[in-house]
Amino acid sequence: MDFAKSAPNELKELNKKLKSVEAKINNIVEAIMNGISTPSTKQA
Repeated sequence: MDFAKSAPNELKELNKKLKSVEAKINNIVEAIMNGISTPSTKQA
C-alpha cells in the first residue's frame, strides 16, 4: 500500500504547516492585543 508508506511523511508536512499557521495566528492576535492597549485607547 503506497498510502501507508506516504502517510507518515504527509502527516509530518501537515504538522509543520499547522505549526506555522498557528504561530502566524498567535502573532496576529498578539499584535491586535498590543494595538488595543495603547495610551490613546486607554483614555477613551
